[in-house]
Amino acid sequence: MDFVVKKVLGLFFCVGCILLILAGYMLYSSMQFQKTALRAEGVVTEVRYERSSDSKGSYHPVVAFNTNQNKRIVFESSTGSSSYRGTEGNSIEVLYAADAPENAEINDALSQWIAPIILGGMGIVFAGIGFVPFLIMRVRSRQGARLLHEGVPIDAQIIGVELNQAIQFNGRSPYRIKSQWLDKNTNQLFVFYSDNIKFDPSSYIQSESITVYIDKNNPKKYHMDISLLPKIA
Repeated sequence: MDFVVKKVLGLFFCVGCILLILAGYMLYSSMQFQKTALRAEGVVTEVRYERSSDSKGSYHPVVAFNTNQNKRIVFESSTGSSSYRGTEGNSIEVLYAADAPENAEINDALSQWIAPIILGGMGIVFAGIGFVPFLIMRVRSRQGARLLHEGVPIDAQIIGVELNQAIQFNGRSPYRIKSQWLDKNTNQLFVFYSDNIKFDPSSYIQSESITVYIDKNNPKKYHMDISLLPKIA
């Protein structure tokens, strides 16, 4: 497996894990805050519109409430949403810590859970980008090693060399050798592709055929032997 590709996939996976850890911590903190916070009935006194970079903007409610010590607190919610638009005068439940009522929060799903949900979603995406391709490459590598020892060798006709457009790294796609083989017992034509190659192997191909190891029970499981190609120093 290419070292650079492994490094990039590992970086994505690490970033994803960090985001998931942060999401878990924020979720735990929110749950603890829900357990220990005091509750009060607040009133939306104002809704402030904040324009964002995508021009959609968001609406942030300003809420006033009295603590259990009868201290009046006014705060603006850090969470904005179009759902708060036109809510002036509405009653709303507030959560606050007894020793820091000025850091009160609105007790709704948006304010309490949106941050860990977003971070968790990003973490899953980043970790998936890093882990899934790595897992696929790992499985293919093990399958290739198994077929080299247990597979049935056949001579497949080389059709040509092409770019694997499904993959790009630093704006460049790797090469792969394409070949075909006709199973005379079933009259089925199978097409095989080599593993990705970082350089154009055309000038190093000296034969019209190439050895492919296939699973005797399923020719769609195969490994093309490209060991004769030179290794990049």
